[in-house]
Amino acid sequence: MRWIAILLVVACAPKAARQKDPVITALAAADRQWAQRSTVGIDAAEMAYTTLLARWPGEPRVWGRLARTAWSRALVNPADARAWHEAGREQAMRCLLRDGRLEEAVIRGGDHLDDDVLEGIKGRDSACLVYAAAHTVMLVRLRGEGAMLDLGDVPPLVARAEALGEAEPALRRWTAASELMIRGAEPSRARVLHAEAVALAPGQAFYAAEALRAFPDLAGTLPDSVPDTEWQIENAAVNATFSISDGRNGVGATGD
Repeated sequence: MRWIAILLVVACAPKAARQKDPVITALAAADRQWAQRSTVGIDAAEMAYTTLLARWPGEPRVWGRLARTAWSRALVNPADARAWHEAGREQAMRCLLRDGRLEEAVIRGGDHLDDDVLEGIKGRDSACLVYAAAHTVMLVRLRGEGAMLDLGDVPPLVARAEALGEAEPALRRWTAASELMIRGAEPSRARVLHAEAVALAPGQAFYAAEALRAFPDLAGTLPDSVPDTEWQIENAAVNATFSISDGRNGVGATGD
């Protein structure tokens, strides 16, 4: 019982006062640590977000950033990728399932997510939707047939994130494309989505590597990379496991 188990450990958090949002200021400081992770390391950013979570345990913007941190850790540490994707999915789902009404809907739905269950998710939760879906896709890849049941949660998560249209546009497209590829459905649509992800995040080598792995015929057609120092350590890790010279100019740019 995947989500019900998570529901049992999700604590209800008090609602913040509407007239003030002190989280924004605190997040800005933590986000600076995140932006500098190529020089100070991911640990500093993760510690900053974890500290904020202790102060605001129900804050979706913090949960979403922790799920993003787990995503980066999985890229940087491929040997431990499964553990980081498990952690990231749990963080994202705790974010979404903190709402008591959603808890009840998941239980009534037999421990599955669907469009009706997710209809009440609001904009602040959009990053959690995306990372819940993306981490799930990666876990299905890593765990194989035994995790295929989880794949059914991905389309409603992506659909709700698309409806909100706020967070992680490149990752949303990669997730939708990868879900289609796993199911062997709509390859032409998956191809378009992969190419769109690269265009939206030209400084992240992951998307180009994934597009070219899925569709080698995209070689030479993808947008040029744009050096991005913020993603330097992730790009270096991607380059170490996937090297291509003619997919696009600088597919694995590290930002040096």
